[in-house]
Amino acid sequence: MNSSGSIMQNQESEARRQFFRLVYPRTARLELKTPAGLVMNVVDLCEQGLRLDYESSLELSTNQRIEGYIVFHDGGREYISGCVIRMDARGAAVSLDQGISMHDMVKEQLFVRRHYPMHKPGGD
Repeated sequence: MNSSGSIMQNQESEARRQFFRLVYPRTARLELKTPAGLVMNVVDLCEQGLRLDYESSLELSTNQRIEGYIVFHDGGREYISGCVIRMDARGAAVSLDQGISMHDMVKEQLFVRRHYPMHKPGGD
């Protein structure tokens, strides 16, 4: 690949990842509770998207609408809605049109740093 192709690829990656992504340790994952009574585990979270774990994603399909409440570690909750954009061996990626507030993202980041100081994103 020539240098201009490499530059374009980097710009595309940056455009896709505009928000900080908080990856949760396995024992600290949030729950998404749907109106239908499903409870799904959230692997990672950002203001405009989330990833559900593989077991939770077995109930879903690509392009399916999803909504419900994310329950945070401080007991608060926030309504989300969006669409499953990708399914793979890691779970379901959901693009949110009703997303997570920056305030809640910061609170969650502080929780993970305080309670899991050795946690490295990508590791459990």
